[in-house]
Amino acid sequence: MYGRSAGWLRLSARCLFLVVFTSFAAPSAVLGQFTPPRGPDDLGDTPTPAFAPDRVIVKLTPDAAMGVMGRGGKRVPPGLAKAMEKANAKWVEPLFADLWPGHGKGPIHAADEARSIHARFPGRAARAPWNTPVPDLENILVLTLEEGADVYAAVAELKQDPDVVYAEPDRLVHTFATPNDPYFSSTGSWGQPYADMWGLYKINAPAAWDITTGSDSVVIAVVDTGLDYNHPDIAGRVWTNSGEIPGNGIDDDGNGFIDDVRGWDFAYGDNDPMDGYGHGTHVSGTIAAATNNGLGVAGITWAGKILPVKGLDDSGSGYDSTLALAMRYAADNGADVMNNSWGGSGVSQTIQDAVDYAYALGCIVVAAAGNSNSDAKYFSPPGFRMSSALPPQIPMM
Repeated sequence: MYGRSAGWLRLSARCLFLVVFTSFAAPSAVLGQFTPPRGPDDLGDTPTPAFAPDRVIVKLTPDAAMGVMGRGGKRVPPGLAKAMEKANAKWVEPLFADLWPGHGKGPIHAADEARSIHARFPGRAARAPWNTPVPDLENILVLTLEEGADVYAAVAELKQDPDVVYAEPDRLVHTFATPNDPYFSSTGSWGQPYADMWGLYKINAPAAWDITTGSDSVVIAVVDTGLDYNHPDIAGRVWTNSGEIPGNGIDDDGNGFIDDVRGWDFAYGDNDPMDGYGHGTHVSGTIAAATNNGLGVAGITWAGKILPVKGLDDSGSGYDSTLALAMRYAADNGADVMNNSWGGSGVSQTIQDAVDYAYALGCIVVAAAGNSNSDAKYFSPPGFRMSSALPPQIPMM
């Protein structure tokens, strides 16, 4: 299930009928539509992307999405129904289920949602680019295919239909590997002839700290494997949702998530983003571990709050459909900066839409460039080409 409530549609041989629902409308500008690679030759020296074997992500035009998800017995456009039949699709549901609340009046548009979020976080909204378009997330659907269906063939079939803005596999992505946490004041802990935390010296962090050591008002979302929020070097840096009363079983702040006091776990669908893999904790420590306290490592910022959003499971892997939900949560809950130290081969327009949505809200989106010697253009999120309507928004780290 996707989003915050259950919803699905059954695809019959001739047409699609609404059974239960929940999803987003108006296609945003898209560059570099995903063309499924058939093998390593299409990806330089990178591997063929892994993806869910029974799932495809599709973005429809507004009218087509309304036809699929809306009430009133609307029928899917014949061409789209035929394309879905040929793609061997059996179920369809919105990726962002809360945007189709089921009131019979159509979707909640992401642009309207963005305006209300701007009002909640005026400081961040003041930094948002003026008149930046908000992607129509309400039109993104997830299609479940019949067992044994060819995902590439399904994508190719769907892309032929004029009602489809894009279609792509639901990629499996992974954490980008990182070394063990070193110590800021030591050298050669692993036999190397340079400082353990050489990165902080490389970016000249000590000189920056003479100017500012950061601010507690800055919220940095880390979309990753979660966070060990009990770690002594990070416990004091964890974001707290002031709108939630812990443990009362009520969505006090009305954001669609019950008791999300310190973030959310999208990998397992609960309110505990505890890190079961270690990568998210490492990344969070690099960003904001307590500094100048005589313990462990030194974070780049001495202040700031880490908002843990668990989009990768305890093996360090996750799907684009899950990570898009995690990225939207981070943006909707006030993240000033969003860090994404993960990726995979191939380009995901679903993740591109999630990035553009966060950017429209004034969030700075950061992605890791990866650890291989491959060209970053073959990976996403680091290899995105930006929409012509948006300036570059993903600095590499």
